[in-house]
Amino acid sequence: MSETLLKLESLRVNYGAIRALHDVSLEVRAGEIVTLLGANGAGKTSTLRAISGLVPASGGQLLWKGQSLKSQAKAAHEIVRLGIAHSPEGRRIFGNLTVWENLQMGAYIRSTKTEADRAALQEDYEKVFKLFPRLKERVNQAAGTLSGGEQQMLAIARALMQRPTLLMLDEPSLGIAPVLVEAILRALVEINRAGMTILLVEQNAAAALSIAHRAYVLETGRTTLSGDARELAANPKVKEAYLGH
Repeated sequence: MSETLLKLESLRVNYGAIRALHDVSLEVRAGEIVTLLGANGAGKTSTLRAISGLVPASGGQLLWKGQSLKSQAKAAHEIVRLGIAHSPEGRRIFGNLTVWENLQMGAYIRSTKTEADRAALQEDYEKVFKLFPRLKERVNQAAGTLSGGEQQMLAIARALMQRPTLLMLDEPSLGIAPVLVEAILRALVEINRAGMTILLVEQNAAAALSIAHRAYVLETGRTTLSGDARELAANPKVKEAYLGH
């Protein structure tokens, strides 16, 4: 059994007087791709935002490697340093900066003090360019002029430059041409095979279940189903609600 990296126990999140998450429980083990499924408003994005410290949890537990995230980190930038990278919905790239400068921003927490540090950083630049050759072709181009799919590739690459232990992705296929969606999904499988653990929120449930090891279904801020991704793909309720048949 792989090490449990992330564990949520009865997580609750409020936005003012409105409760977005009532009772979300899940775990992500080292080496897995875990996907969160649910309709718009189910709480998927709020779950990722709570993990990365962008919104405070109002109750429940957020555990990272068995320790409370609250006790290990007080702010989002500290959570990044623990090894959790978050590629948010809408990509949020720096449009006025070049592709290269965006990648440098992703690597801002990395040390460059020693020759070994600099070599490791250079190795990771080469890895993301191999993963997404389009970015290498456009390395000096303003990120805001890229297509939606290319911007999503950049958002993922920028997160990878942190060299995280866990990569969280929020709706990487949203608004992207199908051919680039396929390229992004292949890239996720490739980086997972290389050892990266992934927590994926994805509106394309069929695509998400096709690459995930395990899945959770959220409904109105609660975890209602969980299990092996293939088993959930065959579940009649999941088929009807999320797979269109």
